[in-house]
Amino acid sequence: MMTRANAKLNSVDLTYANDVALLDGGFDLILMADVLYDKSNYPLLQTVKGLATNIIVADSRIQSIDDSAFTLFYQSEALTYPNLGEFDEFKDVRFFQAGSDLARH
Repeated sequence: MMTRANAKLNSVDLTYANDVALLDGGFDLILMADVLYDKSNYPLLQTVKGLATNIIVADSRIQSIDDSAFTLFYQSEALTYPNLGEFDEFKDVRFFQAGSDLARH
């Protein structure tokens, strides 16, 4: 809901999907967050690689992605609001990128 409000506020057109399998592809960018906490979700990475030129994955529960297409490009401490009392081990969010158009730092 907040993503939609933010996109509207910034006059940005976004496409939303509840199931990656329903997407047709041809996207410039796919953003994924907190999906790799469950190893059964890892096949999503292969699926999205076929749908978009660029992919960014943010996750606090993994240290790395075992796929050479994805590289860690940023790490930050983050808290939920309201505070949900998460464990300290999940406060570091790592951002991984894959794609030809993304700047590598």
